Amino acid sequence: MTTGQRRTETLYEISLAIRQRGSLAETARAALSAYVDHLDCSAGAVLERTTGPSYDLVAAVPSDATDLEAYEQAHRRLQRRRDRTDRERFPLSARSSDETRYWLFELPGFGVVFLAGDALDRQTAHALDAVNEQFAAACRNARETEQLRAERDRFEAIFDAIQEPIVTAVYKDNEPIIRRVNDTFLDVFGYDEAEVIGMSVNDLIVPDDQTQRTEARGIDEQLASGEPVTREIRRQTTDGMRDFLLRAVPVDADDSNEYVGIYVDITTKGRQRRFEWLYNETREILASKDTETICEHTIATSRELIDFSRAAVYLYDRDEEALVPAATTGGSHEWEQYTDDGSVAWDVYRSGPRWFEDLSNCERTVPCGEKHGSALFVPLGEHGVLMMSTDEPGSFEETDFQVAKLLAVIVETALDRALREQGLEEIQSITRRILDAEDHEDAARGVLDQLPNVLDMPISSIWRYDGADDALEPIAMSDGALELVDEVPTFSGDESIAWRAFNDGETKLVSDVPSHGAVYNEETPLHSEIIMPLGDFGVLVTASTRRGSFSEGERRLLETLAANVETAMRLVSRRHERDLLDQVIARVLRHNLRNDLNVIQGHATALTDHEESRAHAEAIIEHCENLQKTAQNARRMREIVESSGETTTLSLPEAVDHALRRITDHFPDTDLTVEVESTPRIVAHPALPTAIEQLLENSIEHGRSSDAAVGIRVFEEGDTAVVEITDDGPGIPQEELDILDQHGESALEHGSGAGLWMVDRVVEYSNATIEFNTDDGTTVRLRFDAA
Repeated sequence: MTTGQRRTETLYEISLAIRQRGSLAETARAALSAYVDHLDCSAGAVLERTTGPSYDLVAAVPSDATDLEAYEQAHRRLQRRRDRTDRERFPLSARSSDETRYWLFELPGFGVVFLAGDALDRQTAHALDAVNEQFAAACRNARETEQLRAERDRFEAIFDAIQEPIVTAVYKDNEPIIRRVNDTFLDVFGYDEAEVIGMSVNDLIVPDDQTQRTEARGIDEQLASGEPVTREIRRQTTDGMRDFLLRAVPVDADDSNEYVGIYVDITTKGRQRRFEWLYNETREILASKDTETICEHTIATSRELIDFSRAAVYLYDRDEEALVPAATTGGSHEWEQYTDDGSVAWDVYRSGPRWFEDLSNCERTVPCGEKHGSALFVPLGEHGVLMMSTDEPGSFEETDFQVAKLLAVIVETALDRALREQGLEEIQSITRRILDAEDHEDAARGVLDQLPNVLDMPISSIWRYDGADDALEPIAMSDGALELVDEVPTFSGDESIAWRAFNDGETKLVSDVPSHGAVYNEETPLHSEIIMPLGDFGVLVTASTRRGSFSEGERRLLETLAANVETAMRLVSRRHERDLLDQVIARVLRHNLRNDLNVIQGHATALTDHEESRAHAEAIIEHCENLQKTAQNARRMREIVESSGETTTLSLPEAVDHALRRITDHFPDTDLTVEVESTPRIVAHPALPTAIEQLLENSIEHGRSSDAAVGIRVFEEGDTAVVEITDDGPGIPQEELDILDQHGESALEHGSGAGLWMVDRVVEYSNATIEFNTDDGTTVRLRFDAA
């Protein structure tokens, strides 16, 4: 079996172990164990990126892996990376102080995986991208599942407000054991909470009657099999035997058969009918897949629960900055949208439910403009408002108000779920579109062409980080954003919220932009924003002209989109780099091979015509050596580009010494002056010695005609480490320096620029800078941030 086949088999074995399990920790630990086992690593850990300045440990294999010096050093490196604006590219690799090799791989949209051990080679490390994406997706899904469970728990909590007895029980040994009850349950059945938790429901409230006991067992069997129960029963209460309508629904729990039961006193038949309708219609509302159906079911359910003349569901439309009627009991022409703050609908949307006994006393604008009768207004979370009204004052009771509030919570939950599912589908659509983008600008336009409509984010923009200027520069804006901004700013330093989000690597949800301490423009028309970092690429910003416009649910959706956009931008970059490499190598080989083969052919012809052939033979040998050098450069160029994301911590003097050893082997007679004034350590691409060698070779070759002396110097200047190469020759030709501005294959009008092209790539991959001065000879300076 070949090395490549073994690598493929290893990656396949790891991928088989990656799947969502019972919890995030279990998901991470199972996959991490496969990484460690199949890659022959000594230890590993998974860390989740938090909203603060640190990473949280999710799992470690073995459990004491966090005690390793390699782990501690890697963790410190992650902390430093988050504090820097010019972050190193993943994967990161280095040796710890105890000479243990460690690797840090990005889990996009989630965090980082740490591996320790010498068996992992560079080719396998770079082949892990797809597996890491799979691992990250499993972790994100596990985290989302845990959040959904938390949401389910919060949803259950709303039943504490219902004025009916409620119990949550789990079946153990076929007995319904109580986990939680509300206060009404305790009051009605006459117990303290400490008495009921852990007890059987049947032992507490089922009458000591064989018929009732048998009926209770039948109910248990039905619930344990996953079927809901609706049945009239008799139970013992503090007031004696009472008749109830039992509504019990199984809950999809991971580790047990659990159910929630509500006991509706059916002495009053009208109240019974209300809760029957609420129960049945709740299932319909929660099962609805789109907002239109949910709103229509809400109006129909409201009509059966509460006696009113008119009802409407208003939903917030961010594009219009208005509350817009989505479903009503009457013709749509009666119901206008509300764009101002002088209406009851906006008051309720911002502040909470209102009950008007007599609308004639209301000073605010009301729907349909009818200031008579009575009305109930309840907010639907961040989604909008539910309104019900009658023509007569005093038409509603306290029970109506409570039912309306309970219905609003159910509708809010349904809208949350529908918008989340719809949003995730739209995010997948956006992601598929931008994965085929030709460049970053095309990808950014693809996002902003769809984002305003599919996620109701009309004011959106994308900024890209420019390492040379150390600034965030805009590359695409939606039409809504362009209409609001006269001059599009560039962000740098610590002068803006966008820069802070990028620098901190965490999402910023700002509810009141003008009052924020880091606002870029205090006169901005934008009043709320969500700024999401796109890794090292830049930031995605969406905004609104209304304060507090965005919900936590929208934030989570946009963070998912941002993680996908970050991955897409990275893939576009890799594709661009590989295309560029193919263009450059093709140009180098085409030009050099053609020239050298022409010369070889000419000298070979001369050999057949002349007896004095020594000079021609030497020329043939020289040009053959040139061809060999061209092939070597092509190989080096490919190795550099294919490892573009790799950096390592190294000693700058050692990198210089490595380059000098190779140069003196090729040019033993060169007059080289070496000055090492300090010994800084830096983070750079592993091919840095090759780049320094290329610069030295350029100085030597271009200085031969004037017997030039070449010098190299290592020193520190402020917070930067510098390597400086000088010669007093005629200077590097301008056409070769043009390569550093053009980057692409068109820059290589002749093959001699290949060396400088490699230098340019290594400098960019190292997040360094390069300076040329050709006024008197040539001086080249490479500047790096100290590690």
